[in-house]
Amino acid sequence: MFRTHNLRGRRRFVALRKAKNSKKAYIKLNKKQLNLIENTKVLSLSEKIELLLVSLGNKLTTELYENINYSKNNSAKLAQPNKNDLKNKKKLLEQLPFIYYQDFLPNKKNKQTGQLENFTWFQVSVNKTVARFLMRYPDDLTEFEEGILYGFPLSAIRAFSGLIESEHAKSTPAAYYLAGVCSKDFWDDEQEYYQLWWERLKKLSPKIVKEAEDNFKQNNS
Repeated sequence: MFRTHNLRGRRRFVALRKAKNSKKAYIKLNKKQLNLIENTKVLSLSEKIELLLVSLGNKLTTELYENINYSKNNSAKLAQPNKNDLKNKKKLLEQLPFIYYQDFLPNKKNKQTGQLENFTWFQVSVNKTVARFLMRYPDDLTEFEEGILYGFPLSAIRAFSGLIESEHAKSTPAAYYLAGVCSKDFWDDEQEYYQLWWERLKKLSPKIVKEAEDNFKQNNS
């Protein structure tokens, strides 16, 4: 690590250590907040899972962007997000204890429609330090930093970055919803990790886990 001394990585860590903002590692949801997440039509099932994982501290941040429709009029070069869809997501987040902000990427091509969009989402984080870190380095995060922020095990981060061999099999609901790229040699360890967090998620919201497991079974039968 001699070459990183006093360079970009060290400067970032110094800034994070000195940050005076909130650094809480998880968010305890009350019954009303949990019910709101479980029953809302504004979020997809996967977004509900992601949000609950942020509350548990598995993930430090996530994005909410599904169920936002885009349209293009004659005067606009880019398809724009539906204002009501954005309003509904924001209204939901205002009732929850997460730190969030709205962000966007212009000229992002929709893989399904082929049209260019002013792609917009809500970045939701566990505390203000994480949110400000993301706002400060929006286009300069490494795969390693992203892996840590999004709660993936170290061996999976190494596999995703290409340092070790990867594996993509996802044979359980936990792996299907929680895992990204897995590693070939530490696959078993990673499945235990994801199952651990799946059980914690189940304890927090049996309703969401049942829905996810039923959906997994239906799509993989």
